[in-house]
Amino acid sequence: MQFIANQLVFSPTDLMHFLECEYLTRLDVEVANGRVLERRRTAEAELLAVKGDAHEGAQLEEFERNGLRIERIGCEAGGFDWDAGRGQTERAMAAGADVIYQAVLAADGWRGKADFLVKMDTPSALGGWSYEVWDTKLARHAKPPHLLQLAYYSERVAVIQRRDPEWMHLVLGTGERVRFRTETSARISVPFSAASSAPSERTSTPSRIRSRTVMSAGIPITAERTGTRPIT
Repeated sequence: MQFIANQLVFSPTDLMHFLECEYLTRLDVEVANGRVLERRRTAEAELLAVKGDAHEGAQLEEFERNGLRIERIGCEAGGFDWDAGRGQTERAMAAGADVIYQAVLAADGWRGKADFLVKMDTPSALGGWSYEVWDTKLARHAKPPHLLQLAYYSERVAVIQRRDPEWMHLVLGTGERVRFRTETSARISVPFSAASSAPSERTSTPSRIRSRTVMSAGIPITAERTGTRPIT
C-alpha cells in the first residue's frame, strides 16, 4: 500500500492483510501516510521466505525444462519501475510468450505481480492464444486469501486480452497443482478500498466487512487437481 499522486494504491497483499487482521490494514494505512515502523523478520519468517522463493523457483525451472519460452519481468537499476513492468508484461502477452514470470498487473488504484502467466491455446484479442494465472504457495491447501489474489490477477488479465481466463491455478507447497474456475469476475476493489480508507469506521463490524469482501470476489467453490511436481 502506497500513497501515489495523493491516492492510496493497493496490492493483493494488502487485501490478504485486511482479511487476516484489521489492525494490519490500519498499520498499512498509517505507514502509507508516513508513519515509520521498525520492521523485523523472525527466524521462522525468514525461513518461510526462503522456502517460498525456492518453491517459486522450482516451478520456474520446471517450465524451463519443458522448453517453454519465458519472459522475465525484471528490476531496473535503481529499483522497480511499475509502469515499465506493466508495459513489458502487456508487450509479452501481445507477443505470445509461453510463460511470463513476475507479470505486472495494474489499474484503477491496484497493482501487483503475478508469479506466472501461462499461455493457453484459447483465442483472445491477443491472437490465437490467451493467458491464465499460476501462483505458488507453501500452504498444503488453497485458502480464501489465495483465491482472492488469483481472482484479482485473473480479472486484470481478462481486461488486457478481452477474454476471461477459464481457470486460475495454484501450485501448493506439497507440489500438488490445483485449478479453480473463474466464471465469476472478481469485484474486490470497491469494498476493500472503501473500508481501507476509513479504518476507524471498520472496528465495530470487521467480520461483516470481511464477509462482504469475500462474497464480492466470487470465489469458486470447487477445485480440480491437475498434477503433482516432485518435491526436491
